[in-house]
Amino acid sequence: MVSYIATGTLEKRRKDAFMFRENKKKEISNNVFMFRIILKCCPKRVLGEIAARIGEAAIELYLATFFLEYVFSFLENKREDYFQVIMFIIASVIGIIILKVFLIYYSRVIGPKGNQMLYERLNLLMFEKVNDVELACYENPDFYKRYTKAASQTKGTALKIIDSVSRMVAQIFSAAYILVKLLLLDKIALLLAIVPLILSYCLQKRINHMRYEFDMANVEPERQKEYINRTIYQANFAKEIRLTNIHNVLFERFNNSIKDLIKNLNKYGKKLAFLMILQAFVSGSFVFTCFNIYAGARLLFFENIKLSGYVILATLMLQLYSNLSKMTAVWARFSGFSRYIENLRTFLQYEPQIAQSQDGIIPKTTGNSLKLENVSFTYNGQNEPVLKNINIAIKPKEKIALVGHNGAGKSTLVKLMMRLYDVDQGAIFLNNTNIKDFNVRKYRDLFGVVFQDYKVMSMSVAENVMMREVTDKDTALVEQSLLLSGIYDKVMTLDHGIKTTLTREFDKDGALLSGGEFQKIAIARLFAKTSDFAILDEPSSALDPIAEYEMYENMMKVCADKSVVFISHRMSSAVLADKIYLLENGEIVESGTHKELMDKDGKYAKMFRMQALGYKGGVEVEDGEE
Repeated sequence: MVSYIATGTLEKRRKDAFMFRENKKKEISNNVFMFRIILKCCPKRVLGEIAARIGEAAIELYLATFFLEYVFSFLENKREDYFQVIMFIIASVIGIIILKVFLIYYSRVIGPKGNQMLYERLNLLMFEKVNDVELACYENPDFYKRYTKAASQTKGTALKIIDSVSRMVAQIFSAAYILVKLLLLDKIALLLAIVPLILSYCLQKRINHMRYEFDMANVEPERQKEYINRTIYQANFAKEIRLTNIHNVLFERFNNSIKDLIKNLNKYGKKLAFLMILQAFVSGSFVFTCFNIYAGARLLFFENIKLSGYVILATLMLQLYSNLSKMTAVWARFSGFSRYIENLRTFLQYEPQIAQSQDGIIPKTTGNSLKLENVSFTYNGQNEPVLKNINIAIKPKEKIALVGHNGAGKSTLVKLMMRLYDVDQGAIFLNNTNIKDFNVRKYRDLFGVVFQDYKVMSMSVAENVMMREVTDKDTALVEQSLLLSGIYDKVMTLDHGIKTTLTREFDKDGALLSGGEFQKIAIARLFAKTSDFAILDEPSSALDPIAEYEMYENMMKVCADKSVVFISHRMSSAVLADKIYLLENGEIVESGTHKELMDKDGKYAKMFRMQALGYKGGVEVEDGEE
């Protein structure tokens, strides 16, 4: 039994030792990974910070060693050349002032400019990666959590690493100088610095670990608190909050998040306070007392050093310990950085399942056909497929309507066509070639699309239509697109016409349009883009029937040379299609022309007649938005 217990304990120690080594390797690897990115993004910012920190250390060393030693030596030797010492002091003061002025200018001007440049380049790196990852990543809670953490922590972590690395270099420089100086005076003094140094390092590691646990415990209640705080003040939610009792639920959840934060403070706050007090004692009064006792004994009892020697020795010992303790504190900080860097590293090293590289076939820009064969698809984390055995053939210039109740899979189907997702079973072909064989960016360029959950940017009308940088050459196209979508007259009444900023998030003079007007801006994008396929996913949900009819009429005229796939909750729009597909529970249950389906007198005909009856009665009966 004893042997078994001993063996078990030994195995546990080996396992713990192995995990410790692996964690250390990971910490070093993560920090090196981040530092390389920083160097690549902004090397001048790193070198400038290192130079600044070495400059600060040089001033401190000069005053604590060379300057102090020179003055005490002058006094002890009772030299009478006061002019020389005065000139030395004046020269020292002028030199220090000049260096201090430069350091202040660097910290207030050069450094902040470098921070913005670094922030810009780090974010561009993040933006490029975001543009590469597939849409499914946003539906993966673990991946999305890592992404949001990486986005919020990248700049802060990068600046902390620059600060820590520069301070580490400066402290190594300072400690090396003091170490050589101290070894020449007294080797025993080194021991008095090493013991508390080790204790301080161990305590700092424990403090960092506990701080990380505290931060992680606060993530969810902080997110809940911020969400509720943001929701209460946002105009988008104002009507629902005032007309319902949902505010009671929000208040309760806000209070619960505060309680959770207080609970975490009670759990970690006292422990952190105790550890920090203990570390302050070990690194402060204890060391100061030991150093002074030792140096004082040499001066008073052994009489083997002079007063200047006592001052220099005590100063060097304290300076050495101060530098070494700062080094250990900085080194321990890297352990904390590693946990945050891990989120960024996981995100940046993620290999997209839908590759965004320039490899693959370049499709022709016009006259393409699209075919879906036995396509099935299930969202990640769901058990039931959203689409089952879908077969659709879209000929060049053909107009297709997808109809059906909410949740039938219509929106998912068009996302698969554009390869925002990859099918689970079956395949999609462009001109009899699997769409996975095409360059994905060039393939998606074939599609002009307006989604039901369209977004309007806080940019000019023209930029919202073109969805790219706008030049004067684009003016005619923008205006023509706005005219076709039915919003031209309204835009021309705005103060700056197509240059008017939409929303007032960044421009107090920005235009606030109605939901239907914003939707017409989004629809104008489709008219402005040169594409072989036009995809309209519930593009007219905020439009009245007349505006919708005019929009579809214009769409069919402009898209005469394009293939069109549109989803609409108003069955009357489907009449314009060459072929209609009725989806139900992820399957195609009916297909054909409007006349064929009406003659069949099936589900489509029933839905069409019910909605037509609603119009005749003066009430618009809608099938709902998906």
